[in-house]
Amino acid sequence: MWGLAEIKKMNDEAVKRANADNQRVLESIRVICPLCRTNFPVTTKGVIMGFCARIIALEQGELDFDETVTLFQALIDSGLIWELQGSYGRQAIDFIDAGCCTMPRTNHASLKI
Repeated sequence: MWGLAEIKKMNDEAVKRANADNQRVLESIRVICPLCRTNFPVTTKGVIMGFCARIIALEQGELDFDETVTLFQALIDSGLIWELQGSYGRQAIDFIDAGCCTMPRTNHASLKI
């Protein structure tokens, strides 16, 4: 199983390779999360973590409140939140009820409420 440290190391290596190229090429580079196989972009500030890496960071207490809300909003927008274990869906509903998150404007086939 991949841990957050291994994922960050892979991200750092990808960023080093990407920073050797110009900005146009950098924007087109994508990295695949080894856990969920999600394809996500490399940026000049580093690799944007895929959902799995961010969920691991959440579980390890490494995300602050704003980062947690941002993660939950992204999971809600993608529809993936409803595919995760129940506690994530319940937390998402709590964030929505509190006004921290909103339901997506588009209907996802995987949306289960």
